[in-house]
Amino acid sequence: MIEVPLLSVIMSVFNGEKYVKETVESILNQSFRDFEFIIVNDGSTDGTPRILRNFDDDRIKIIDQENQGPAKARNRAIRVSKGKYIGIIDCGDVAFKKKMEIQINFLERNKEIYGVGAWANIVDEDGKIVGVMEQSTEFKDIKKTILKSNTFIHSSMVFRRKLFDKIGLYDESFKFAHDYDLVIRAVRKFKIVNIPQVLLNYRISEESISFQKRKQQSYYALKIRARALGHGYPTWQCIYLIRPFFSFLVPADLKNVIVRRFLWRPR
Repeated sequence: MIEVPLLSVIMSVFNGEKYVKETVESILNQSFRDFEFIIVNDGSTDGTPRILRNFDDDRIKIIDQENQGPAKARNRAIRVSKGKYIGIIDCGDVAFKKKMEIQINFLERNKEIYGVGAWANIVDEDGKIVGVMEQSTEFKDIKKTILKSNTFIHSSMVFRRKLFDKIGLYDESFKFAHDYDLVIRAVRKFKIVNIPQVLLNYRISEESISFQKRKQQSYYALKIRARALGHGYPTWQCIYLIRPFFSFLVPADLKNVIVRRFLWRPR
């Protein structure tokens, strides 16, 4: 009889040799042990495949594919996963030792909750803490403002598998911001919240998509918000498209400065 893990942790990685070892180790060292770790190597051309193969842990399952982008990679991982819960981690981020234990226990106790995120330290390329992201924790506040801003750090999240069964997987038509589209679709039907605890180091670097592709991210996020109107979200929330529209017009370099200064609390 094949033993089925309670949790499946999934990660997509492309050319992550600089940080992938630290990220993988943070998952393997979790206090919660009943999991599989599915890593999709999305066409890396650097040392990432070699680093991944050096791990000797039967909980790791590596899938190699040509570069197709994180949405397709994540979907592939979900399709082969077996867990009752699905946890997300991104290369470069570091999960605290008790992260999965705390979140799984929370979901086991709160059957009406379909996904849970957490707060995070913001760390720079060298791992230095430069700020803290403290997102909304009450579902009523999250649902009210989800079209205004993404209230979840996707790399901090653990979902019930049932959520994907009911709303579908990541929308692969969105090259960027597909994680935001997922939580918008999820919040429309199910309760998803954040635990008011810092459980992750979330890395912001000049090489990350958040910085390099901020213009494209803004464009896709605007499309996602517009699509949500009239599909579970009241049309009056169209006012929340005003700020993203003007944000899209702001030069990327200036936007990165604004993000550093205003979107997280300094440490």
